Amino acid sequence: MSAITYQEFCTRLAFGQLRSLSIRDESNPSLITNKYRDQILSFTNQGLTNLSSRFVIMKKEVLVKTQAEVKNYYLRSDFTLSSLSLEVYKYLDDTLESFNEDVIKVLSVYDEDNIEASMNDQDNEDSIHNVIFDCLKIPECFVDQTLRVVYQARHEILEEESKTIVIRLPYYLEDALAHFVASKVFLGMGSPEQIAKGTMHLQMYDALCKEVMDSDFVSTSTSNQGTKLYNRGFV
Repeated sequence: MSAITYQEFCTRLAFGQLRSLSIRDESNPSLITNKYRDQILSFTNQGLTNLSSRFVIMKKEVLVKTQAEVKNYYLRSDFTLSSLSLEVYKYLDDTLESFNEDVIKVLSVYDEDNIEASMNDQDNEDSIHNVIFDCLKIPECFVDQTLRVVYQARHEILEEESKTIVIRLPYYLEDALAHFVASKVFLGMGSPEQIAKGTMHLQMYDALCKEVMDSDFVSTSTSNQGTKLYNRGFV
């Protein structure tokens, strides 16, 4: 897993995929001009979410304290133990690890003996089911346990342009992200020439993603935060 700053990524765009737009700030060529700054940041976040959905780039986990009164468990911040929400039942244990409501897909669930639970098996009454992407229906056999839920996580949202904000992405997906951002910029400009350029960049994005998928790179370089709590002896 490589890490480049958002500013470094913008510099690559300015000298690369978006060089024809003269988006560099004249006073500081390493920065994006104000005209494009918010737009580039928004499209970068969209691209990171898209890539995080296509590939299991980062795994995280959350601890679920099951309760007899609860059937469906939502993996949302309102249900964390530290939440100030008005929810009656709170069951996501964030005392040791914060929960950022960044679930894309639940990958697996482990009981207190670190045995993987059955998932989405219609023929097994003890199987845990995905009601929706961030909601688990947990059967009574798991009541009063602390379950470890491992999930595919999206990239954190980049809040502002800064020298210190970091993009955490496998190096072989950095070009894909750049082409995604460039496609959004050009497609939004509206003229036939710019739309053609945007379409070209979108095709490059899809081609690079397919190449990564075919090569199975991501499965060998996923950032795995999902074993931290177990390895530290809290489950």
